[in-house]
Amino acid sequence: MSAAMVGWLDRHTRACMWTLTMVAVALRALLAAYSPWSFGYVWDLYHEAIQRLYTTGHLPVSTDCWECWQPPLLFLASWPLYAIGRIVYPTSPWPDDYALRFVGAIPLAAGLACLYYTCQLLRLTRQRGAWLVLGLGIAAACPCLFFSSYSIEPDILLAGLLAAFIYYLMRWHLHPHGSRADIVRLGVLAGFAAATKYNGLSAVVAGTLVLLSHISWRGATRRGLSALVSFLVVAMLVGGWKYVDNERRYGTPLFANGDAGAGFSLSQRMLHTRYEFTTFRLPSLLALTRPDAPDGMLTDLPVYRSFWTTLHGLVWGDMGFFTNPTRHGTRYPFYNDRHIPPWLASAVLVLGIVPSLLAIGGLLITVRRRAYLPITIMSGVGWAIYLQYVLSQEIWAIKAKYLMFLLPAYVLYAVIGLRWVRAKLPDAITAAVVSALAALIVAAHLYLLRFALG
Repeated sequence: MSAAMVGWLDRHTRACMWTLTMVAVALRALLAAYSPWSFGYVWDLYHEAIQRLYTTGHLPVSTDCWECWQPPLLFLASWPLYAIGRIVYPTSPWPDDYALRFVGAIPLAAGLACLYYTCQLLRLTRQRGAWLVLGLGIAAACPCLFFSSYSIEPDILLAGLLAAFIYYLMRWHLHPHGSRADIVRLGVLAGFAAATKYNGLSAVVAGTLVLLSHISWRGATRRGLSALVSFLVVAMLVGGWKYVDNERRYGTPLFANGDAGAGFSLSQRMLHTRYEFTTFRLPSLLALTRPDAPDGMLTDLPVYRSFWTTLHGLVWGDMGFFTNPTRHGTRYPFYNDRHIPPWLASAVLVLGIVPSLLAIGGLLITVRRRAYLPITIMSGVGWAIYLQYVLSQEIWAIKAKYLMFLLPAYVLYAVIGLRWVRAKLPDAITAAVVSALAALIVAAHLYLLRFALG
Protein backbone atom coordinates (compact mmCIF):
# COMPACT_ATOMS: atom_id res chain seq x y z
CA MET A 1 0.00 0.00 0.00
CA SER A 2 2.80 2.46 0.90
CA ALA A 3 4.62 1.56 -2.32
CA ALA A 4 1.45 2.32 -4.30
CA MET A 5 0.96 5.72 -2.65
CA VAL A 6 4.59 6.73 -2.96
CA GLY A 7 4.69 5.45 -6.53
CA TRP A 8 1.63 7.48 -7.48
CA LEU A 9 3.17 10.64 -6.02
CA ASP A 10 6.42 9.89 -7.86
CA ARG A 11 4.58 9.63 -11.18
CA HIS A 12 2.55 12.80 -10.60
CA THR A 13 5.14 14.95 -8.84
CA ARG A 14 4.93 17.92 -11.19
CA ALA A 15 1.13 18.03 -11.13
CA CYS A 16 1.05 17.73 -7.34
CA MET A 17 3.67 20.45 -6.89
CA TRP A 18 1.82 22.86 -9.16
CA THR A 19 -1.46 22.07 -7.42
CA LEU A 20 0.02 22.75 -3.99
CA THR A 21 1.56 25.98 -5.27
CA MET A 22 -1.65 27.29 -6.81
CA VAL A 23 -3.67 26.36 -3.74
CA ALA A 24 -1.13 28.08 -1.48
CA VAL A 25 -1.34 31.29 -3.50
CA ALA A 26 -5.14 31.20 -3.69
CA LEU A 27 -5.60 30.55 0.03
CA ARG A 28 -3.27 33.38 0.96
CA ALA A 29 -5.13 35.72 -1.36
CA LEU A 30 -8.37 34.77 0.39
CA LEU A 31 -6.72 35.24 3.78
CA ALA A 32 -5.77 38.80 2.85
CA ALA A 33 -9.08 39.61 1.19
CA TYR A 34 -11.21 38.45 4.13
CA SER A 35 -8.96 39.67 6.94
CA PRO A 36 -11.04 41.65 9.45
CA TRP A 37 -8.19 44.16 9.82
CA SER A 38 -5.82 45.70 7.32
CA PHE A 39 -2.84 44.86 9.51
CA GLY A 40 -3.76 41.16 9.37
CA TYR A 41 -3.37 38.47 12.00
CA VAL A 42 -0.86 39.96 14.41
CA TRP A 43 0.20 39.29 17.96
CA ASP A 44 1.67 42.76 18.42
CA LEU A 45 0.87 46.10 16.81
CA TYR A 46 4.06 46.66 14.83
CA HIS A 47 2.25 48.86 12.35
CA GLU A 48 2.32 51.72 14.87
CA ALA A 49 6.02 52.16 14.12
CA ILE A 50 5.27 52.30 10.38
CA GLN A 51 2.65 54.98 10.95
CA ARG A 52 5.07 57.01 13.06
CA LEU A 53 7.76 56.68 10.42
CA TYR A 54 5.38 57.98 7.75
CA THR A 55 4.09 60.84 9.92
CA THR A 56 7.46 62.12 11.15
CA GLY A 57 9.69 61.18 8.21
CA HIS A 58 12.29 59.51 10.39
CA LEU A 59 12.64 56.26 12.30
CA PRO A 60 11.06 56.40 15.76
CA VAL A 61 13.35 55.91 18.73
CA SER A 62 12.90 52.75 20.74
CA THR A 63 10.69 54.33 23.40
CA ASP A 64 8.26 56.06 21.01
CA CYS A 65 5.83 53.12 20.91
CA TRP A 66 5.50 49.63 22.36
CA GLU A 67 7.22 47.87 19.42
CA CYS A 68 9.43 50.71 18.22
CA TRP A 69 12.48 49.07 19.79
CA GLN A 70 12.52 46.34 17.14
CA PRO A 71 15.22 46.41 14.43
CA PRO A 72 13.75 48.53 11.63
CA LEU A 73 13.98 46.60 8.35
CA LEU A 74 10.24 45.83 8.25
CA PHE A 75 9.40 49.47 8.99
CA LEU A 76 11.75 50.79 6.31
CA ALA A 77 10.57 48.29 3.69
CA SER A 78 6.94 49.11 4.53
CA TRP A 79 7.35 52.88 4.33
CA PRO A 80 6.98 53.36 0.54
CA LEU A 81 4.11 50.88 0.32
CA TYR A 82 2.32 52.59 3.19
CA ALA A 83 2.86 55.98 1.52
CA ILE A 84 1.14 54.67 -1.61
CA GLY A 85 -1.66 53.33 0.56
CA ARG A 86 -2.17 56.71 2.19
CA ILE A 87 -2.63 58.28 -1.24
CA VAL A 88 -5.33 55.74 -2.05
CA TYR A 89 -6.86 55.75 1.45
CA PRO A 90 -6.14 59.14 3.08
CA THR A 91 -8.55 58.37 5.95
CA SER A 92 -9.73 55.22 7.69
CA PRO A 93 -11.96 54.46 10.70
CA TRP A 94 -9.92 53.92 13.87
CA PRO A 95 -8.38 51.52 14.86
CA ASP A 96 -8.05 50.21 11.30
CA ASP A 97 -5.88 51.79 8.61
CA TYR A 98 -6.73 50.77 5.06
CA ALA A 99 -3.35 51.99 3.78
CA LEU A 100 -1.78 48.99 5.53
CA ARG A 101 -3.36 46.76 2.88
CA PHE A 102 -0.50 47.76 0.62
CA VAL A 103 2.07 46.84 3.29
CA GLY A 104 0.46 43.39 3.38
CA ALA A 105 2.35 42.60 0.17
CA ILE A 106 5.50 42.13 2.29
CA PRO A 107 4.24 39.27 4.51
CA LEU A 108 2.55 37.65 1.51
CA ALA A 109 5.83 37.69 -0.43
CA ALA A 110 7.82 36.53 2.60
CA GLY A 111 5.44 33.63 3.24
CA LEU A 112 5.70 32.46 -0.36
CA ALA A 113 9.49 32.89 -0.22
CA CYS A 114 9.56 30.61 2.81
CA LEU A 115 7.70 27.94 0.83
CA TYR A 116 9.93 28.41 -2.22
CA TYR A 117 13.20 28.05 -0.33
CA THR A 118 11.88 25.13 1.67
CA CYS A 119 11.22 23.41 -1.65
CA GLN A 120 14.67 24.40 -2.90
CA LEU A 121 16.28 23.01 0.24
CA LEU A 122 14.50 19.70 -0.29
CA ARG A 123 15.72 19.57 -3.88
CA LEU A 124 19.27 20.45 -2.80
CA THR A 125 19.31 17.52 -0.38
CA ARG A 126 18.04 15.21 -3.15
CA GLN A 127 14.49 14.79 -1.95
CA ARG A 128 12.58 13.86 -5.07
CA GLY A 129 9.16 12.64 -6.09
CA ALA A 130 6.85 11.73 -3.24
CA TRP A 131 9.22 13.13 -0.62
CA LEU A 132 9.26 16.51 -2.32
CA VAL A 133 5.48 16.58 -2.61
CA LEU A 134 4.91 15.59 1.01
CA GLY A 135 7.53 18.07 2.22
CA LEU A 136 6.00 20.99 0.35
CA GLY A 137 2.56 19.85 1.48
CA ILE A 138 3.60 19.98 5.15
CA ALA A 139 5.06 23.46 4.76
CA ALA A 140 2.12 24.85 2.78
CA ALA A 141 -0.41 23.42 5.23
CA CYS A 142 1.31 24.72 8.39
CA PRO A 143 -1.23 27.07 10.06
CA CYS A 144 1.45 29.16 11.79
CA LEU A 145 3.06 30.07 8.47
CA PHE A 146 -0.38 30.58 6.91
CA PHE A 147 -1.62 33.07 9.53
CA SER A 148 1.67 34.94 9.33
CA SER A 149 1.44 35.22 5.55
CA TYR A 150 -0.93 38.13 6.10
CA SER A 151 0.56 39.56 9.26
CA ILE A 152 2.44 42.84 9.41
CA GLU A 153 5.05 41.54 11.83
CA PRO A 154 8.82 41.09 11.45
CA ASP A 155 8.66 37.35 12.20
CA ILE A 156 7.32 36.44 8.76
CA LEU A 157 9.88 38.68 7.03
CA LEU A 158 12.58 37.00 9.12
CA ALA A 159 11.25 33.57 8.14
CA GLY A 160 11.51 34.41 4.44
CA LEU A 161 15.01 35.85 4.81
CA LEU A 162 16.32 32.96 6.89
CA ALA A 163 14.72 30.35 4.64
CA ALA A 164 16.84 31.83 1.85
CA PHE A 165 19.87 32.04 4.15
CA ILE A 166 19.57 28.39 5.21
CA TYR A 167 19.31 27.28 1.59
CA TYR A 168 22.31 29.30 0.39
CA LEU A 169 24.39 28.36 3.43
CA MET A 170 23.63 24.70 2.83
CA ARG A 171 24.49 25.08 -0.88
CA TRP A 172 27.79 26.77 -0.06
CA HIS A 173 28.55 24.06 2.52
CA LEU A 174 28.03 21.32 -0.07
CA HIS A 175 29.94 23.23 -2.77
CA PRO A 176 32.37 25.51 -0.88
CA HIS A 177 34.45 26.52 -3.90
CA GLY A 178 31.98 29.06 -5.22
CA SER A 179 32.63 32.72 -5.89
CA ARG A 180 33.04 35.55 -3.40
CA ALA A 181 29.55 36.66 -4.41
CA ASP A 182 28.17 33.60 -2.59
CA ILE A 183 29.75 34.75 0.68
CA VAL A 184 28.59 38.32 0.13
CA ARG A 185 25.03 37.08 -0.44
CA LEU A 186 25.17 35.13 2.82
CA GLY A 187 26.45 38.22 4.62
CA VAL A 188 23.69 40.39 3.17
CA LEU A 189 20.98 37.90 4.15
CA ALA A 190 22.43 37.54 7.66
CA GLY A 191 22.62 41.33 7.98
CA PHE A 192 19.03 41.75 6.80
CA ALA A 193 17.95 39.10 9.32
CA ALA A 194 19.73 40.91 12.15
CA ALA A 195 18.10 44.15 10.99
CA THR A 196 14.65 42.52 11.17
CA LYS A 197 14.62 40.96 14.65
CA TYR A 198 17.16 40.31 17.38
CA ASN A 199 16.87 36.55 16.91
CA GLY A 200 17.97 37.16 13.34
CA LEU A 201 21.46 37.24 14.85
CA SER A 202 21.19 33.45 14.77
CA ALA A 203 22.13 33.67 11.08
CA VAL A 204 25.34 35.54 11.93
CA VAL A 205 26.23 32.98 14.60
CA ALA A 206 25.35 29.95 12.46
CA GLY A 207 27.13 31.30 9.40
CA THR A 208 30.26 32.00 11.45
CA LEU A 209 30.26 28.50 12.94
CA VAL A 210 29.85 26.84 9.54
CA LEU A 211 32.67 28.90 8.03
CA LEU A 212 34.88 28.14 11.03
CA SER A 213 34.17 24.43 10.64
CA HIS A 214 35.44 24.57 7.05
CA ILE A 215 38.59 26.34 8.22
CA SER A 216 39.19 23.66 10.86
CA TRP A 217 38.72 20.86 8.32
CA ARG A 218 40.88 22.37 5.61
CA GLY A 219 43.27 24.42 7.72
CA ALA A 220 43.38 28.19 8.15
CA THR A 221 43.85 28.94 4.46
CA ARG A 222 43.78 32.48 3.12
CA ARG A 223 40.64 31.64 1.16
CA GLY A 224 38.81 30.33 4.24
CA LEU A 225 39.81 33.24 6.47
CA SER A 226 38.90 35.72 3.74
CA ALA A 227 35.45 34.15 3.41
CA LEU A 228 34.86 34.39 7.15
CA VAL A 229 36.00 38.00 7.37
CA SER A 230 33.95 38.98 4.32
CA PHE A 231 30.84 37.36 5.73
CA LEU A 232 31.16 39.10 9.10
CA VAL A 233 32.02 42.51 7.64
CA VAL A 234 29.09 42.46 5.21
CA ALA A 235 26.66 41.23 7.88
CA MET A 236 27.80 43.94 10.32
CA LEU A 237 27.64 46.70 7.73
CA VAL A 238 24.12 45.71 6.65
CA GLY A 239 22.57 44.92 10.03
CA GLY A 240 24.85 46.12 12.81
CA TRP A 241 24.06 49.81 13.07
CA LYS A 242 20.90 49.29 15.17
CA TYR A 243 22.91 47.42 17.80
CA VAL A 244 25.57 50.13 17.86
CA ASP A 245 22.87 52.76 18.32
CA ASN A 246 21.28 50.75 21.15
CA GLU A 247 24.61 50.51 22.93
CA ARG A 248 25.16 54.25 22.55
CA ARG A 249 21.67 55.23 23.72
CA TYR A 250 20.78 52.57 26.29
CA GLY A 251 24.02 50.85 27.25
CA THR A 252 23.01 47.51 25.74
CA PRO A 253 22.98 46.30 22.12
CA LEU A 254 19.72 44.39 22.71
CA PHE A 255 17.40 47.02 24.14
CA ALA A 256 13.70 46.11 24.46
CA ASN A 257 10.61 47.59 26.07
CA GLY A 258 8.55 45.97 28.81
CA ASP A 259 8.78 42.29 29.64
CA ALA A 260 10.74 41.56 26.47
CA GLY A 261 13.68 43.43 27.99
CA ALA A 262 14.27 40.59 30.43
CA GLY A 263 14.47 38.13 27.58
CA PHE A 264 17.21 40.07 25.81
CA SER A 265 19.21 41.23 28.83
CA LEU A 266 22.84 40.13 28.67
CA SER A 267 23.65 41.15 32.23
CA GLN A 268 20.79 39.59 34.18
CA ARG A 269 19.16 36.19 33.95
CA MET A 270 16.15 35.10 35.99
CA LEU A 271 14.91 31.56 35.54
CA HIS A 272 11.13 31.26 35.54
CA THR A 273 10.00 27.74 36.42
CA ARG A 274 6.30 28.19 35.73
CA TYR A 275 6.68 26.34 32.41
CA GLU A 276 6.30 22.56 32.18
CA PHE A 277 8.72 20.81 29.85
CA THR A 278 7.67 17.24 30.69
CA THR A 279 3.96 17.35 29.81
CA PHE A 280 1.92 17.19 26.62
CA ARG A 281 -1.75 17.91 27.32
CA LEU A 282 -3.47 17.05 24.07
CA PRO A 283 -7.00 16.76 25.56
CA SER A 284 -6.71 20.27 27.03
CA LEU A 285 -5.55 21.53 23.65
CA LEU A 286 -8.45 19.90 21.83
CA ALA A 287 -10.88 21.39 24.36
CA LEU A 288 -9.93 24.87 23.12
CA THR A 289 -11.39 24.07 19.69
CA ARG A 290 -14.90 23.57 21.08
CA PRO A 291 -17.55 26.32 21.23
CA ASP A 292 -17.67 26.01 25.04
CA ALA A 293 -13.94 26.67 25.44
CA PRO A 294 -13.23 28.99 28.37
CA ASP A 295 -12.70 32.68 27.68
CA GLY A 296 -9.66 34.57 28.85
CA MET A 297 -6.24 35.74 27.78
CA LEU A 298 -4.13 32.96 26.26
CA THR A 299 -1.37 33.19 28.86
CA ASP A 300 -3.93 32.84 31.67
CA LEU A 301 -5.08 29.41 30.48
CA PRO A 302 -3.57 26.55 32.56
CA VAL A 303 -2.60 24.65 29.40
CA TYR A 304 -0.37 27.53 28.30
CA ARG A 305 2.20 26.59 30.97
CA SER A 306 2.80 23.24 29.21
CA PHE A 307 5.59 24.26 26.84
CA TRP A 308 5.35 21.47 24.25
CA THR A 309 1.55 21.55 24.28
CA THR A 310 1.41 25.28 23.60
CA LEU A 311 4.15 25.18 20.98
CA HIS A 312 2.39 22.36 19.13
CA GLY A 313 -0.96 24.13 19.44
CA LEU A 314 0.44 27.32 17.93
CA VAL A 315 2.20 25.52 15.08
CA TRP A 316 -0.84 23.50 14.00
CA GLY A 317 -3.58 25.85 15.20
CA ASP A 318 -4.05 29.13 17.04
CA MET A 319 -5.36 28.05 20.48
CA GLY A 320 -8.21 30.50 19.86
CA PHE A 321 -5.91 33.53 19.54
CA PHE A 322 -7.40 34.60 16.20
CA THR A 323 -10.83 33.04 16.80
CA ASN A 324 -11.71 34.14 20.34
CA PRO A 325 -11.96 37.90 21.06
CA THR A 326 -10.80 37.43 24.67
CA ARG A 327 -7.49 35.70 23.85
CA HIS A 328 -5.48 38.67 22.58
CA GLY A 329 -4.72 40.31 25.90
CA THR A 330 -5.86 43.80 24.92
CA ARG A 331 -9.08 45.58 25.76
CA TYR A 332 -10.04 45.77 22.10
CA PRO A 333 -11.55 42.54 20.66
CA PHE A 334 -9.45 42.32 17.50
CA TYR A 335 -10.55 38.87 16.32
CA ASN A 336 -13.85 37.01 16.33
CA ASP A 337 -15.00 33.44 15.92
CA ARG A 338 -14.03 32.06 12.48
CA HIS A 339 -16.63 29.27 12.84
CA ILE A 340 -14.17 26.43 12.23
CA PRO A 341 -15.73 23.02 12.96
CA PRO A 342 -14.15 21.61 16.15
CA TRP A 343 -13.65 18.20 14.53
CA LEU A 344 -11.57 19.78 11.75
CA ALA A 345 -9.37 21.86 14.05
CA SER A 346 -8.92 18.84 16.33
CA ALA A 347 -8.02 16.56 13.41
CA VAL A 348 -5.24 18.94 12.35
CA LEU A 349 -3.87 19.12 15.89
CA VAL A 350 -3.82 15.32 16.24
CA LEU A 351 -2.40 14.60 12.80
CA GLY A 352 0.17 17.38 13.26
CA ILE A 353 1.92 15.19 15.82
CA VAL A 354 3.09 12.89 12.99
CA PRO A 355 5.48 15.29 11.18
CA SER A 356 6.84 16.48 14.51
CA LEU A 357 7.74 12.94 15.54
CA LEU A 358 9.27 12.33 12.12
CA ALA A 359 11.26 15.57 12.43
CA ILE A 360 12.69 14.45 15.76
CA GLY A 361 13.71 11.19 14.09
CA GLY A 362 15.24 13.04 11.15
CA LEU A 363 17.27 15.23 13.51
CA LEU A 364 18.61 12.19 15.38
CA ILE A 365 19.52 10.50 12.08
CA THR A 366 21.44 13.47 10.66
CA VAL A 367 22.84 15.19 13.76
CA ARG A 368 26.31 13.69 13.22
CA ARG A 369 26.32 13.82 9.43
CA ARG A 370 28.68 16.43 8.07
CA ALA A 371 26.50 17.07 4.99
CA TYR A 372 23.71 18.42 7.23
CA LEU A 373 25.94 20.50 9.51
CA PRO A 374 24.45 23.93 8.57
CA ILE A 375 20.92 22.68 9.31
CA THR A 376 22.06 21.19 12.62
CA ILE A 377 23.89 24.35 13.67
CA MET A 378 21.07 26.67 12.61
CA SER A 379 18.52 24.57 14.50
CA GLY A 380 20.69 24.42 17.62
CA VAL A 381 21.41 28.16 17.64
CA GLY A 382 17.76 29.04 16.96
CA TRP A 383 16.48 26.81 19.74
CA ALA A 384 19.12 28.01 22.22
CA ILE A 385 18.17 31.65 21.66
CA TYR A 386 14.48 30.85 21.87
CA LEU A 387 14.67 28.81 25.09
CA GLN A 388 16.68 31.41 26.97
CA TYR A 389 14.12 34.00 25.89
CA VAL A 390 11.24 31.82 27.13
CA LEU A 391 12.84 31.11 30.49
CA SER A 392 13.58 34.81 31.02
CA GLN A 393 9.93 35.88 30.83
CA GLU A 394 6.79 35.04 32.73
CA ILE A 395 4.16 35.86 30.07
CA TRP A 396 3.79 35.81 26.28
CA ALA A 397 7.11 34.04 25.76
CA ILE A 398 5.82 30.86 24.09
CA LYS A 399 5.01 31.83 20.51
CA ALA A 400 5.56 29.48 17.58
CA LYS A 401 6.18 32.46 15.30
CA TYR A 402 9.51 33.02 17.06
CA LEU A 403 10.71 29.69 15.61
CA MET A 404 8.98 29.98 12.24
CA PHE A 405 12.31 30.61 10.51
CA LEU A 406 13.22 26.98 11.28
CA LEU A 407 10.29 25.64 9.23
CA PRO A 408 12.58 24.58 6.31
CA ALA A 409 14.69 22.54 8.75
CA TYR A 410 11.55 21.06 10.34
CA VAL A 411 10.22 19.96 6.96
CA LEU A 412 13.56 18.52 5.84
CA TYR A 413 13.93 16.56 9.07
CA ALA A 414 10.36 15.26 8.73
CA VAL A 415 11.04 14.02 5.19
CA ILE A 416 14.29 12.34 6.28
CA GLY A 417 12.43 10.70 9.16
CA LEU A 418 9.73 9.50 6.79
CA ARG A 419 12.27 7.98 4.42
CA TRP A 420 13.85 6.12 7.34
CA VAL A 421 10.43 4.77 8.35
CA ARG A 422 9.84 3.47 4.84
CA ALA A 423 13.28 1.88 4.67
CA LYS A 424 13.35 0.29 8.13
CA LEU A 425 9.81 -0.43 9.32
CA PRO A 426 7.11 -2.81 8.06
CA ASP A 427 5.06 -1.71 5.09
CA ALA A 428 1.88 -1.47 7.17
CA ILE A 429 3.48 1.12 9.46
CA THR A 430 4.83 3.06 6.50
CA ALA A 431 1.41 3.04 4.88
CA ALA A 432 -0.17 4.35 8.08
CA VAL A 433 2.40 7.16 8.39
CA VAL A 434 2.14 8.21 4.72
CA SER A 435 -1.65 8.09 4.95
CA ALA A 436 -1.56 10.22 8.11
CA LEU A 437 0.62 12.82 6.38
CA ALA A 438 -1.65 12.89 3.35
CA ALA A 439 -4.68 13.24 5.64
CA LEU A 440 -2.94 16.06 7.52
CA ILE A 441 -2.22 17.97 4.32
CA VAL A 442 -5.83 17.63 3.15
CA ALA A 443 -7.38 18.41 6.55
CA ALA A 444 -5.05 21.36 7.18
CA HIS A 445 -5.88 22.90 3.81
CA LEU A 446 -9.59 22.59 4.56
CA TYR A 447 -8.91 24.19 7.94
CA LEU A 448 -7.02 27.04 6.29
CA LEU A 449 -9.79 27.57 3.75
CA ARG A 450 -12.41 27.72 6.49
CA PHE A 451 -10.29 30.12 8.50
CA ALA A 452 -9.60 32.39 5.52
CA LEU A 453 -13.29 32.69 4.65
CA GLY A 454 -14.27 33.31 8.27
